Amino acid sequence: MQEQKIIRRGTIATVAFLGFVALGLFDDKLLGAIGSEALARSKQAFVYTVQIGIWLSGAAFLSMAINVVLWDRLVAHATGRPVPRLIKDFFTAIIFLVAITGIIGVVFEQSVVGIWATSGAVGVVLGLALKSMISDVFTGLALNVDRAFHIGDWIELRHRDTGDRVFGKVRDINWRTTHIELQNRTIAILPNSMVGSVGITNHSAPDPVARDELAVTLDFSVPPKRATRVLLAAVKAACGAGIVEQPEPQVLIKEVSALGTVYSVRYFLHLDEVTHAAARHLVHQSVLNHLSKAGITPAYPKQDLYTAPMPARHLDFHSQADRITLLRNIDLFGQSLAEDELAQLADSMRQRAYNAGEALIRQGERDHSMFILAEGLVEVMVAMDGRPELRVARLVPGECFGEMALLTGEPRSATVLSATDVVAFEVTKADMTALLAARPEIAETVSALIADRKIGTSKALQSAGAAERQEAARSLAEEILHSIKGFFQSVFSHAEGPRIVTH
Repeated sequence: MQEQKIIRRGTIATVAFLGFVALGLFDDKLLGAIGSEALARSKQAFVYTVQIGIWLSGAAFLSMAINVVLWDRLVAHATGRPVPRLIKDFFTAIIFLVAITGIIGVVFEQSVVGIWATSGAVGVVLGLALKSMISDVFTGLALNVDRAFHIGDWIELRHRDTGDRVFGKVRDINWRTTHIELQNRTIAILPNSMVGSVGITNHSAPDPVARDELAVTLDFSVPPKRATRVLLAAVKAACGAGIVEQPEPQVLIKEVSALGTVYSVRYFLHLDEVTHAAARHLVHQSVLNHLSKAGITPAYPKQDLYTAPMPARHLDFHSQADRITLLRNIDLFGQSLAEDELAQLADSMRQRAYNAGEALIRQGERDHSMFILAEGLVEVMVAMDGRPELRVARLVPGECFGEMALLTGEPRSATVLSATDVVAFEVTKADMTALLAARPEIAETVSALIADRKIGTSKALQSAGAAERQEAARSLAEEILHSIKGFFQSVFSHAEGPRIVTH
């Protein structure tokens, strides 16, 4: 639509200019056809009209050509940004001022010097009367010359005295005002003189990826290494939807306050894809979720009086109760094991620590254990058909992986890498053998749970009916149970075969 409008205007300006030029070239022949008496009366007026038309239509044609060729093509393509309307209007005004001066000096043969002298005096009077408007115009020109910001940039204006701030996206810069679209989808129209008198932070320079941060205060009892691990995993898990993975997020100790240690969680966001407020919501949500999974609460004002040993404020996974809590939240164990069995597994499973970049398991290997992620963030990588590994998922605390290798002896179907420092618990075949030997019926519940989960995530069965899905779950549960019995042959060779139960 805008391009059609420009073409229409350019066509009108071109036709008008060529028409007046043609009239100027053939004016004698046209006037000669009118007759001698009419020629004497109208020749001078006709000549004035044609010459004025040539000057004004030529100015319009030149202005349109400069706008289309110079500003909209060359300059806009070179800078990658649209040229502000103020620049275009300024040069258009100069072109028409030259045209008017030409009309006065050439067409009417008047002294241009006298006119400029008179206009100078008038200009002083108008300047005093229009002081604020002139200030806005020239400040707008200065802003464009300094290139402090461009149309499409995200900027923050801060008043030097009051500290009030305006944050938004520059939509237009015209003769008097700058239009800024705020994050609430409204437009703030600010005089150019005001914009030029405040501090400006351009969040889109040198590129539209800007850093933001939020402060999280944790109790002194939380070791810094553990706090950094949990917070870094949280902010990395929030990446996506405008929060970028590169540059990488960081977690730094900002200060030590009366409440505890203040950590600065730093991340980068693409301002054209997500607002600061939305990004902070996502990061806060992820941080609170990871802290909750780790059993850590943000610091708050408190006063404790103890006449007995101080109770634990946070989960540290050294106590049996903390490990039972972790296991109970895993459906594979929480729905299949009794309390005494959970306690038995909590005592036998082993805590493992991994540095960022280490592999917890590797695709294709045959090691018979599974892992429960307690703290940190891991990435699931899959290599197919000889191609490089591709990340297919991220796992957060409270999730498990590797259960099929533990229960059926299958080779690992994926590689799991630690994206941050990680704390995980490993459940081995020996741990499961002890549980199944005491109660073989556990296998039927476990096989049904795994089958239900696989059927629930199967794309092929998403549109299937309830009966069809139940039959598929029963059949898959039988298959998994058969594999479990074969892998734990030493247990089931001495026990009665369990029944299949589907949920």
